Amino acid sequence: MTITKFLLLLILLDLSTCKGCECTGCGEPEWATKLPPETQTGENTYGCYVNGDPFVARYGFSGVDGTPIYADYNGQMLNIITSDYKSRDIILYILYPKENATLSSFNVFANDFNGKKYAGINWWFNDGIIVEGNQDIGEINITKFDTINKIVSGNFHCKMGKSQNFNILDMNTYKLDSIANISQGRFDLIMNINHY
Repeated sequence: MTITKFLLLLILLDLSTCKGCECTGCGEPEWATKLPPETQTGENTYGCYVNGDPFVARYGFSGVDGTPIYADYNGQMLNIITSDYKSRDIILYILYPKENATLSSFNVFANDFNGKKYAGINWWFNDGIIVEGNQDIGEINITKFDTINKIVSGNFHCKMGKSQNFNILDMNTYKLDSIANISQGRFDLIMNINHY
């Protein structure tokens, strides 16, 4: 067999194994390249753009059906923790969520985006008391908050500053290359409810 025929056979073999996979360009799952639709039925979907790059989490185990998604409500705060197939994380801590409300009291953290950590903080604890800030980091619109059926849905946009160990500095001092912008965010999740 000549080298040319051997290489042609290798290329055809590679293409035939890629043909059945769920990916674009073999390596990135197709579901991870486009945001899920905005729904309100507990589909366990989450997606947004981070500086224009898609971040999509879908319910399942990392590397099998999807990536980890976790939503927990404790009576005053909703925590949403997600990872994508690249092991990047986005975490939202939303104070006092309610249906059909636009909220600005939330914290957002992003980890491992080009090796950087980002944070946007608009509330914190001071001696056990919640203190709300006035940073304009964005908005979260809760479109469904159903504690009976345990469904939370919404959309969001926000900006974050570069963070060291998730401690935020004054966002107004950041250069454009150290700001992460989240746009077209959406989630439709089944949440755990724990009243402490």
